Amino acid sequence: RASERTREVALRVALGADRGRIVAQLLTESLILSLAGGILGTALAYGLTQPLANLIPAQAGVPFLDRVSVDGSVLAFTLLLSLGSGLLFGLFPAREATRVDLVEVLREAGRSQVSTRGRKFRDGLVVAEVALAVVIAAGAGLMLRTIDGLQAVKPGYDADRLLSLRTALQGEEFNTPASRRAHFEELKRRLEALPGIAQASATSFEPPMPAAGAFGRVRLSIPGFPEESASALSAISNVVMPDFFSTLGVPLVRGRVITADDQADSRRVTVINQKMAEKYFADVDPVGRSFALHGPAQPSMHIVGVVGDVMSAGTDPRPVPVFYVPYAQNPIPVMTVVMRVPDGDPLSLAREAEKTAWSLSRSTNVFFVRSMKGRMADLNWQPRFGALLLSSFAALALLLGAVGIYAVISYTVLQRRTEIGLRMALGARSGEVLAMVLNGGLKLTAVGILGGLVGALAATRVLSGMLYGVSSSDPATLGSVAVLLFVVAAGACLIPALRASRVPPGVVLRE
Repeated sequence: RASERTREVALRVALGADRGRIVAQLLTESLILSLAGGILGTALAYGLTQPLANLIPAQAGVPFLDRVSVDGSVLAFTLLLSLGSGLLFGLFPAREATRVDLVEVLREAGRSQVSTRGRKFRDGLVVAEVALAVVIAAGAGLMLRTIDGLQAVKPGYDADRLLSLRTALQGEEFNTPASRRAHFEELKRRLEALPGIAQASATSFEPPMPAAGAFGRVRLSIPGFPEESASALSAISNVVMPDFFSTLGVPLVRGRVITADDQADSRRVTVINQKMAEKYFADVDPVGRSFALHGPAQPSMHIVGVVGDVMSAGTDPRPVPVFYVPYAQNPIPVMTVVMRVPDGDPLSLAREAEKTAWSLSRSTNVFFVRSMKGRMADLNWQPRFGALLLSSFAALALLLGAVGIYAVISYTVLQRRTEIGLRMALGARSGEVLAMVLNGGLKLTAVGILGGLVGALAATRVLSGMLYGVSSSDPATLGSVAVLLFVVAAGACLIPALRASRVPPGVVLRE
């Protein structure tokens, strides 16, 4: 609107108006608008701060979310930002007012009611809005595709009926391996005696398994692999008690699982997952083979079975190599107890299970009592929250883009009202006028979409670490976003285009 006031400013200067007063008027108008926007934004900030804080998942670990309030320094900064925006966009017409060429502007006014300079400036703003909307919508689309991909991943175990609690043994009471073994064996027996719990076991890492490069990964020495490749041979070491695989529902693929017969004085055994079998024993049957932890004087572990893969934690759920060792042969003090609850909500037994764990000894620490299904949901909070934020920003960007296109096309129609009336008086049909207006708006949209796609290809690389099952340059996602933007833009153009096609020529000519 300000860019279209060049003609008005030129006429006022030609009639003797002081340039300084014109600049002051334009800046005042812009600052009043920006101040009004700042005041409205302040009211929204106070009203929406707590609801927005409540959107942050508890898994993010942000403290004192219930005490979040509007910070004075942040509020002052944003108010200054709104005034700065008014000053910036007020300076543009003010600058034009001080540098206007009266003869050129008045000559242009005689030829057309639409300023070429103003039209280009408006068109550039619309293109920028559309391009920004494409970039943000592309990011939101990729995050939504990631959520769909994560939900489609099969975890490798039955998480719906599982309850877990983490417990740590402390103090002199549990200084010996035998005391730790006895404690967890008794805990397993008591939990299985509770009504509603069908089976119990324990593990050092509850599924999903740690991701590649996470804590728990150890280096391996495998016969047949050269020593120089030892640094590349690694897997997650997981300590489990008997009945672990049947409790979780992890299938046995080959051989046998860990049983109560695998004691401290028995031969050291291990069970590996399919991923480890495929990676390190692709050409042979792994059952009966052996490997050891990398390092001097490490005893060999004999593979007695292969079990199904369990998904990994994080945004890349693909399974990693894992080997399971009997708890009796590696009695560590911190374990996660897992319980199968065949009927009802597993959390309904959480309090009773926790009391049972505490009752064995006060030298234990019990924490993280939760359902395995809830744990699965917790693991994906980052991509879910990212998708929520980006989707919200994308919706806002789409709205701004649509409003910008609608405003520009509506204003263009208003400026070209006389021209459109003359065209229709000379025989132009409504459909031709409709197509003419739509064509102008959709051309701007197409340019904005092309620019936005180029920007999206660069910007979405930032999200690559949070994506799963989709690349940052996924053609289907980018194509869908382009179509969506085009449809939204067409809708924004349609209303002013219909209005233009219904301009009564007689009324316009009389005006």
